[in-house]
Amino acid sequence: MNVNKYFELKTFTNDLVVLSGYLVLIDKRLVLIDVSDIDNFKMAAGIEVVNQAIKYVLQESLLPLGGESSIFHKAEVTGVVGFVDTPTMQVQKIQVQERGCADWVEVDLSDERIEQCRAKNEPNEEFDFFKEMGD
Repeated sequence: MNVNKYFELKTFTNDLVVLSGYLVLIDKRLVLIDVSDIDNFKMAAGIEVVNQAIKYVLQESLLPLGGESSIFHKAEVTGVVGFVDTPTMQVQKIQVQERGCADWVEVDLSDERIEQCRAKNEPNEEFDFFKEMGD
């Protein structure tokens, strides 16, 4: 089901769902938006990923993109959707499609991989990934 179709249901009650859309970074936050919203992604209604450290795994696993968002990939995301101030998702599984490829690739979201990528890429005073990317 796509993101906008899920929004139409208005059921953010800790449902385990599989949603398709684009994973993007908006103001350094990982968000799943609907495919129809990619042209104006910064204004799109989206579902924010609860475990933001997943973005470091994606930065390590995916081909980097230029532009306003280094992560901007078609994705199918499985997780539990809830609602705090905005819709959120506790992600359990991500499959992404690289630009120009038909194949879907599952991203390793093990705790070990997340911590490994976080340690390597989390911004600190010595090196800020987002600053270097011009964000």
